[in-house]
Amino acid sequence: MTIRKIIDAFYQALKRNEVQLAVFAFFLCVFGALIFSVLLVYLRLPSALTIFIAVLGGVTVGVSIGGVVYSVVKRNRELTESLQRATESLNEANSRLQLYNESLASTVKRRTEELLFAELQYRSLFDSTAELIFICASDYRVIEVNRAVEIFFDWDRNSLQEFNLLGRLSPEDAARFIDAANATKSGELIETEISLLAPSGKTHFFKAEFSPLASDITPIKDGFKVLMQDITLEKRSRLEREAIIKVSDIFNQFETLPEIARHIATEFKAFFEPALLLFYHYNDATNKLVLVHADDPNIPEITQTYEVKEDTKGIAPKVALTKKAIFIDDVFKEPQLKCVEKYMMSVSGKSLFTVPLVASEQLQGVLQILTLRQRQFSEDDKRFVHILASAFAEGLYRKKLRDALAEANRTLAEKNAELEQFVYSVSHDLRAPLISIQGFASRVQELYYDKMEYEARFALERIRYNAKVMEDMITELLDLSRVGRETVKMDEIYLYELVSTVLENYRGHIDAQRTKVHISPDLPVVLFPRRRLEQVFTNLIGNAIRYTAKVENPCISIYAIDHPDVFEIVVKDNGIGIAKKDFEKVFRLFERGSSDQPGFGIGLAIVKKVVEQYGGKIWIESEVGQGAEFHFTIKKRAPSVQASTQTI
Repeated sequence: MTIRKIIDAFYQALKRNEVQLAVFAFFLCVFGALIFSVLLVYLRLPSALTIFIAVLGGVTVGVSIGGVVYSVVKRNRELTESLQRATESLNEANSRLQLYNESLASTVKRRTEELLFAELQYRSLFDSTAELIFICASDYRVIEVNRAVEIFFDWDRNSLQEFNLLGRLSPEDAARFIDAANATKSGELIETEISLLAPSGKTHFFKAEFSPLASDITPIKDGFKVLMQDITLEKRSRLEREAIIKVSDIFNQFETLPEIARHIATEFKAFFEPALLLFYHYNDATNKLVLVHADDPNIPEITQTYEVKEDTKGIAPKVALTKKAIFIDDVFKEPQLKCVEKYMMSVSGKSLFTVPLVASEQLQGVLQILTLRQRQFSEDDKRFVHILASAFAEGLYRKKLRDALAEANRTLAEKNAELEQFVYSVSHDLRAPLISIQGFASRVQELYYDKMEYEARFALERIRYNAKVMEDMITELLDLSRVGRETVKMDEIYLYELVSTVLENYRGHIDAQRTKVHISPDLPVVLFPRRRLEQVFTNLIGNAIRYTAKVENPCISIYAIDHPDVFEIVVKDNGIGIAKKDFEKVFRLFERGSSDQPGFGIGLAIVKKVVEQYGGKIWIESEVGQGAEFHFTIKKRAPSVQASTQTI
């Protein structure tokens, strides 16, 4: 069996071209045989036995040693193959690891570039926005700002540790800032208004939005962000509009100048507290400024009146004379004020502005505000002062016109009352001699008419006719003078019935002219003195009949238009019409339009006075040759009623 293994080993060695191993095994066999031969010779054994034992021993030794060598070689080969496989696996793993490292390095590089680009974008956006951005810690310290903050404060953000935002706010704004910042700790978004003073001294107003910082993107615990949007222009425009409205309201609510000035002072001082305000009203009749309001009238040495002329000392008369405002940032740097405006020193005044109150190029007064705290008047301050002063001046001018108009109306009312009394007296006094004339004319006609010649009879008829005309005129004048002086009760009037009654009085003229008259079925029920309303319709319908006498197919319409508060009554005809230039003229006493129709010019004056006496209005819509429409209104007192349509 051993021999077979050796032979097989040699065969396998030869088969795998392991020549060295086979040769080595062969030499081992030979070496073993030689050793056994020497040993056997030394023992003096027979030659054949010696050869057999030597060969057998050599083969045995060779096989044993060869087996060991073979096992070692085989194990070495297996280890070598295993090592080779491990090396190949390791090389493959190293290749994969190298590829992964290269991919990872590429990914890290790409992500780093993306982060750098995103940071550049964020920084660019952060710094390019016009809003002021503050990143703050929970203790209100500012830890980051954008470029807009640097520009606004003219300050380098590299010295951020020196920046104290709360110290730059007024106490009221600082309190609002802290309240809003604390609210962000619970995740709230807060909006408020905050004002900041720029290095130029100009106050800016901001809409401030407070929001918490996201904890996953910043290590700042309980930090917050403030985004401030400049709303100065919007805020000032709103304040200006509100101030103008308030000034206008003050003039509407109060009558006397002291009351008006006191409330105006409150509005002005709201923007310049603490301050002292003086208001001088200009009297153009005396050419003097008269003190109307001083916040503290007990302040000594306030000048009560100034004469507006060149040699008058003082800021107020100088401003009144030049109509130009004067702004003084520091009164102590104006030594002449210590002598002229001594009251400023007594109240420790700091800054002063004096503005003229001018409206429609007319001086209304002078306004002075003395601030008790040092102030540099910015262009915005000056603009705001001029706007308020203009509103104040316009109010004074309107009040002046309103007072003058009220006085003119009062005087006119007195004159009208005197005229009405005069008309009444004259008309009443003329009636007695007129009755005598009419009586004597009738007596002459009774006694001597048959004996008179034609010329005498004609003259007598003219006397009687003109006496009748004069009587009618006196009656209308007396009627006109009574409107507004009489006490009458209000009657519930069905306009349809009233108009029908008036038309019956003109039945002869209507039939003679073949005039068509349409009465609307919707004429309402109104409350009005019956006699006066009948007088209105009598005059309007009478005019319509007269001015349609020379047209073909004359037509008159009477209808009503329903409005929320009034009824609009219309009397319309297709007559000769009225020129626009005569619309107001026809309503004046003793005046008539451009026509040849007879009349005294009193009827429409009575109509206008009656309508206006009871709260209505009357007007004309007409064109020459296109007929005329007389519109007048009656205040609503009762619901309208229906009537059947009637055509006369």
